[in-house]
Amino acid sequence: MGYSIYVKVESEEVAEKFYDFLYKNMKHINKEMFDLDDNCYGLDTDLSYADEDCFTIGFEYGGGGADRAYAHCITKWIARKVGEGKYFWDSDEMKLGEDITLAKSLKESVKSIFHNPNRKETITMKEAKERAVTQLLGFYVFGKDRADETIVWIDNEIKRLDELWDKKEKNV
Repeated sequence: MGYSIYVKVESEEVAEKFYDFLYKNMKHINKEMFDLDDNCYGLDTDLSYADEDCFTIGFEYGGGGADRAYAHCITKWIARKVGEGKYFWDSDEMKLGEDITLAKSLKESVKSIFHNPNRKETITMKEAKERAVTQLLGFYVFGKDRADETIVWIDNEIKRLDELWDKKEKNV
């Protein structure tokens, strides 16, 4: 069974334009970071299962770990660029929060876990970070040993795609 995460866009033309851009410019994290040829996600424009009268762009995926986190980050970025400020995860509408990097999200999660007044056991900051990484990235596939490097790679890739898209749109 797979999962989907997608953005509704205003027209088929917008969906195809963004799909074409990503197909030509998106790097694959499993290949880049882990020297693997497979990806657990597929870029797609037909993901609107619950709403047949719309156009979408997003990902169908079946894995977890770095590639799942990457697909989610790219989808949130698409929502900011051409979506309506929201995206859909297995047909559930998700509102975008503040536009922050994955690194900042991790830092905030570590603080929240470490300073949680409802937690009964005492944990170290290192243990809080391990829990935050697991929550944020679901790192059970590739291991947590490369989490910091992977987060930086994802943040840099989103920034690179953003700059390429803005440059492309400026020249149209």
